[in-house]
Amino acid sequence: MNEKGRKSDSTPASKTCVACASEIPGPAKKCVHCGGYQNWRRYVDFGNTSLALLIALLTVIGSLSDKLLLLYTEFFSANNPSVVKSIRFLDDKRLTIIFSNIGKSRALVDSGVLCRIPIVKRGIELARSNLAEFRNPRPTEIEASIVMSFTSLSRNQIIEPKSSLAIEYKLLERFPEKDVAFRLEVQEISGYCHVGLRDIYGEHHSEFMPVSALNLYFLQEPLRNKPTIRAREK
Repeated sequence: MNEKGRKSDSTPASKTCVACASEIPGPAKKCVHCGGYQNWRRYVDFGNTSLALLIALLTVIGSLSDKLLLLYTEFFSANNPSVVKSIRFLDDKRLTIIFSNIGKSRALVDSGVLCRIPIVKRGIELARSNLAEFRNPRPTEIEASIVMSFTSLSRNQIIEPKSSLAIEYKLLERFPEKDVAFRLEVQEISGYCHVGLRDIYGEHHSEFMPVSALNLYFLQEPLRNKPTIRAREK
């Protein structure tokens, strides 16, 4: 018989069980005498009871992990700083912010602050009743937006728990934003300032503070007359 091109069958007629050493058929994957597996399953031979216990253990671990994660989050959240911020003073060259830490840990204040101030078109009046009341502009009343960059006189100041701190900033530079678009469905546009805080774990938090309509009103003329001041000019 021509055996050329035919795959030879190398499986022995019989073999020895790896568990009990009994003679079993060569192709057998499980011993008929002891029930031991002959392939890779002999290394992970779980019975039904063992498998059920393993599944139950994994279920308990999964349930505990959710609870541990919740406890971890609650612990660190409770010990995070909680800082209340307000702008005390703002003009075209200076800024003062009051920080009050009502949390349980210290907070580190970044040395830089960015403010975004909308500039209205000429002829738009933001004051009412002889400067007794002020308002924010509508989107269609704005012709430009000025970014003001401030830096503090002392770098990275720390606010202790249950304490307040007034930080003074000086103007570093300012410049008009390019291609500014405002959502027309918004009733009014307010200015704002952005400052960064860090907690004792090194996590960074971005904080925004609205600029009052009063401050916005008095910033219009100086920023319109000189919208750009670069750091190298100071």
